[in-house]
Amino acid sequence: MTSDHQPAEPGSDDWSSRLATLKSRLAADPRDEAARRGLVQMYRASRHLDQAGRYGIAVDGLATRRELSAYGAMLRGLSASDARMRILSRLPEGTEISSTAREALDETRPSDGFLATALPVSWLIVGGSI
Repeated sequence: MTSDHQPAEPGSDDWSSRLATLKSRLAADPRDEAARRGLVQMYRASRHLDQAGRYGIAVDGLATRRELSAYGAMLRGLSASDARMRILSRLPEGTEISSTAREALDETRPSDGFLATALPVSWLIVGGSI
């Protein structure tokens, strides 16, 4: 059992239980900012930056640019639309994300451009030789 002063360790039963509770609260009420902040804090502590960005995007300034960029990379990997991003982030109805958050989501890391080009070209070369 953990106290307010001694947080649960990532991966522990207490941690998993607390994470599930916060997710349930946010599913029931996407405007539950305390649950959202708790999720961001837990995912940050466990170094799941994409998930911290996922839940932090609803509150301006809650997620870091790095977290939002990691979330954007995840969304690109899923080929997720804006509507899908809103569902995954449990954004409350009518919530608009900040322009700063939008820029971070849309950021292309140098490796994204390379992989987007190199993988199809590699497939052509290898596929064409078989």
